[in-house]
Amino acid sequence: MKTDRPNKSEESKSQYTWPVIAVLSVLPPLLFWLTIKSGFSGGIDLIFRFWQYLPDFLLNVIIVLLPIPPLLLGVYSLWQIWKRKAKGIYFGLLSIIASVLLIIFCTMTIIR
Repeated sequence: MKTDRPNKSEESKSQYTWPVIAVLSVLPPLLFWLTIKSGFSGGIDLIFRFWQYLPDFLLNVIIVLLPIPPLLLGVYSLWQIWKRKAKGIYFGLLSIIASVLLIIFCTMTIIR
């Protein structure tokens, strides 16, 4: 008899999807913040060339708001783990911790 249920290897691969996406979504805001903070000349020039047409405060707002989607993805992945639809609690926790730290670091960058 054939069943429509996926086999265990397919099922276990899909259970790590949301937590891994949550961790990977932390990388773009982290790289953006590191570019701003380190003063990497190519990245800074590119960012400020793009932002020269917008108000100055908008860059500060975007720097603070960038880590929020990874934070929401981390919360969603923990919710999926709690509902037993996903595994990888460490990925979800890592995403939330990294997002909160990024929000703190970005806010400190703007305040200084």
